[in-house]
Amino acid sequence: MSSFEIRQPTLTLAIIGRVSKASTMTDQAQVLFDQANWQNAAPLFLQTCTLFADHEQSLPGVPGHEIRTKHFENLHPVEIAKYALAAGFLAQCHYHEKRYSQALSWAEEARVVWSNAQWVNPPLFDWIDFNITLPDMTRAMMLSQIVASKTFEALGNTSAASFCLSRAMSSYTSIEGRCENHDNNEQVQALYNTELTIEKMVRLWKLRHPDPRLVSSISVQDPTLQVKGAWVKRKDTGSFARNDFASFVWKGRLYIAGGKSTMDMTKIFECITGEVYSIDLQTFDSWHREAPWPYRNREKFFGQTMVIHREKAWLVTGKKRVDYFDLQTKQWGSIMTTFNRTAADEAAGVLPWPWTGSLREYAIQAREGKLYLFGGTDNQTSIGNNFLMELDLDTKRWRRLSGYPIPTVGYTIPGPRRYSSSWISKDSSKMYLTFGDANRPGGLAEYKRFSGGVSEPHANEEAYSPIDFWHWDFKKEKWVRERWAGNFPCPRTETSCVYNPKLDQVVMFGGYHPSLNTLIDPPGHNFTFSFFADTFVFGAPDPSNPGVLDPRWRHVITRSFPTPRCQSQIIVDPETGRTFVFGGYANLEFVPYGNAVERSRVFGDVWELRTDMPGGFYDEVDEEDEDRNARMGPWRKCYHCGSPSATLKKCGGSCNGGVSFCNNICLKAGWKEHKKDGCRKI
Repeated sequence: MSSFEIRQPTLTLAIIGRVSKASTMTDQAQVLFDQANWQNAAPLFLQTCTLFADHEQSLPGVPGHEIRTKHFENLHPVEIAKYALAAGFLAQCHYHEKRYSQALSWAEEARVVWSNAQWVNPPLFDWIDFNITLPDMTRAMMLSQIVASKTFEALGNTSAASFCLSRAMSSYTSIEGRCENHDNNEQVQALYNTELTIEKMVRLWKLRHPDPRLVSSISVQDPTLQVKGAWVKRKDTGSFARNDFASFVWKGRLYIAGGKSTMDMTKIFECITGEVYSIDLQTFDSWHREAPWPYRNREKFFGQTMVIHREKAWLVTGKKRVDYFDLQTKQWGSIMTTFNRTAADEAAGVLPWPWTGSLREYAIQAREGKLYLFGGTDNQTSIGNNFLMELDLDTKRWRRLSGYPIPTVGYTIPGPRRYSSSWISKDSSKMYLTFGDANRPGGLAEYKRFSGGVSEPHANEEAYSPIDFWHWDFKKEKWVRERWAGNFPCPRTETSCVYNPKLDQVVMFGGYHPSLNTLIDPPGHNFTFSFFADTFVFGAPDPSNPGVLDPRWRHVITRSFPTPRCQSQIIVDPETGRTFVFGGYANLEFVPYGNAVERSRVFGDVWELRTDMPGGFYDEVDEEDEDRNARMGPWRKCYHCGSPSATLKKCGGSCNGGVSFCNNICLKAGWKEHKKDGCRKI
């Protein structure tokens, strides 16, 4: 990863005075901290933060507001380093006293003030690493990410734990060897030598997310950060498998449109479909073939999303023609749209028509007669753009709200990406946006053979998944970058995300990180990416926790879960509030799956999520059965000893493989008890 050293303005006497006072208080607090006197150390660290804080804002900052502030930007880098270091130590104090919510809030405060130091300098793409050549700054960022990693791990959020520890290492390596005062700083080196050892890194890299070996030991410790849940497998559709498809729910039926049925690159184009199928979400009887997309014989329908508005499911492909599936007649139709390029559009590099070729991998939402599209790829860029485009369905006219057609750097809008997650707020005043990836490898010459074989600017072998959280204010027509709150997911792309109006919660499942290491057996088998099967919700905590009003992320603690995957779709039946996930794919070297010889597998299973909150259907969960017979993707738990494995033997009795055993020894030992469940030999 390339790095960038930011500028350092002149110190004034006032700044020197504040920094001197902060150093004295921090030294006093650290003496207490080293004695494990967290209770008395915390107030001194808080006083240090107060020296540099914006007194019109609460400490730490609250969610929902812009994290880029004039106050932070006007601080000298030395002040920022002192503030961030005190915030990191304060997070440590809260962690040691198991106040996990406060620990995560203060770790995020350190990251926020550190980010403001970057934003006063010339813009950089997020994938370019940066640091300040001050040992206290490096130490602060290492410390805050280390404590965030420990806190996430204590809460069972192993993907975020692994990511934060990797970020702590990046904070060190971004400056290592380039600055003598870092190399010789005993405190920086001590933190590196004790907390960033290869043993600690490897321990987290060996975990899956969730990890079948750990799920039984994870429980809800803080209901403002976690919620109980259960994934229930409702149907395995066998040969009907899809990834990179579009989906929607209408009147109790799940519709699947387009997508791919294989990841085998020798068959990929013949397995792209324009067919549409639906299935009843109560009976799950069989898939019903609907009217196919009329352009399937000359255009490829994959990597595109559909959204329901005005009793039509809309499909944008980047052409002037916008298609829709009429939900009353069950037939396809289309409208022709226009785009009037303004002088501002032209200055931003926008062509007379915004996209060239097919537009894919974008985020789309609908609101008040308009469609909103963000990001995606077309013939102009495989890395991703950061267009925010609006289509008025009455005038049939497109309008650019922000962004550029090719990767362009800036701090006031989300960066270029594809496969981002988005949703509209309950009051329709905001559109939230997060995650996705800048597909920098896709911009390399060897992947551009269909468009001239020339690498794009900013192409690189390593993809980047951003750790940012934005909302678009529809009234002000402005992007606002928010802080992370709660027990949030680590960055990921190709994840599935949906707003559930019955729960008033956003639900996020799965995805993958393109550069987060995973080590699996046999030893030394290393993947430079990670697939996920963890689940999160975002919204106000349930009414049983009235003391916490701000929306925040919570990790859904489940015993069972679908196979780790990306490019699945999570959908909600708006009439019942039931949440389902369908499809997606995974690398079979990463996820063991029987005797499969293909490198990847596309899934055709349907799972339902139940959560322990009002309207979450958790009353239908048999917790005892869930604990004992958890289905963790390809892994199952032995009915007798509880060991998880992907190679267990299913019971051959009348339960039809409802439970599994390690071997004949466990079968013999557990058979007497299993007979009480009603199973009989066949």
